[in-house]
Parts: sequence; structure tokens; C-alpha cells
Amino acid sequence: MNLPEKLRTALAAADDDYLIGLSNKGTLNRAKKDLAALTPTAEASGEIAVVTMGTETVMLTLPLGRSMCSCPSTSMCRHRIGAMLWLRELAGEAPPKLPEFDSLKTYPAEKLAKQLGQKRLSSILFRHKSGSGPHIEESTVVRVELPWHPEVVRLLEPVEDSTCSCGRRSFCNHRAEALLYWQLQKGIVKPEALEP
Repeated sequence: MNLPEKLRTALAAADDDYLIGLSNKGTLNRAKKDLAALTPTAEASGEIAVVTMGTETVMLTLPLGRSMCSCPSTSMCRHRIGAMLWLRELAGEAPPKLPEFDSLKTYPAEKLAKQLGQKRLSSILFRHKSGSGPHIEESTVVRVELPWHPEVVRLLEPVEDSTCSCGRRSFCNHRAEALLYWQLQKGIVKPEALEP
């Protein structure tokens, strides 16, 4: 199958960490199990690939988090993850290119501060200055463990596709906090710029 180049590149870079970030580890494992029993088919049109996964139809588009499925699930379902896994294999293995995280870098810190409120912002700045902030790992996703809540946030590119273990679909305070910690750690935002 002749995949659109941008989609092929995105799928080749969508390693398991990224797919877990879009959904969760259980969904990824279920998708892998489903794939072993299915023979998917696909066709490409423009920048979209339509994949038949058993009785469901998946429309893969960019960014991958905006892909859709005919199943009733409102979250990132196993069919979408399975379609991504299958097409990733067809696209060929390429070493995952670490994303630039442009939408994470340019997300306005003032907007994050306003969402979090002064009390929470003060705690963040104190933890950052004292070196007791969250554990942050960066690969194809930015994984931020917030042990004082406790929540795990996976910041993805684009930022709107980021997920949180709290399960909220909206851009929750945990995501805002994780993103602000990451911006502070990277030096994108200076603590003094956020102080009242």
C-alpha cells in the first residue's frame, strides 16, 4: 500500500511509548492481541488512510490523535491503536525521530498560570527552585510523574493530544502543571516571569 509520506513518517515515529501516551498500556496490549487474530485492509486517499479492522473502520489522519473509528468509544480505542500498529509495520521500522515539541514549547505560560491559580503556581515555583519537582522523562512523549497528586501526565505533540491518568478528557490542571514544570526545567520559562 502506498501511504501518504507525512502519515508514513508519523506512523514510523509512533513508538509504543507514543501509543501508550495516546491511550494506555492496556489498550496497546489489547490492540496487539486483536491484530494477531485479524487481517486488516487499508486504502489511502490524500493524507488519510482508511483501515478496516474486523467489523470497525478506522480513519487515520494527522495528527494521529485526531484519528476516528466507527466503534462507539469516545476515547482512543484499540481499533485506532491497532490500525496505527499495523500501518507502522507496513511503513517500515525507522528509528523514532524525537519530536521537537513545538506546541509544548510555545504554549503560553501565562495561560497555564491563570488556569492553575496563584496558590498552586506558588507551590510549583517553590518545588522548582528547591529541586523537588516531578520526575520527567522525555522520549517521543514527555512523561511527568506528579507524586503529590498522584498522577502521571503524558505530554504529546500536539499538546491537545496529551493525556493524564486522572482520566479527564479536558486539559486538566495536572496537564497544565506538568507542562509548566517541563517548560521551567527546559528554561523556556523563567520562574521570575511568573512571580507576582
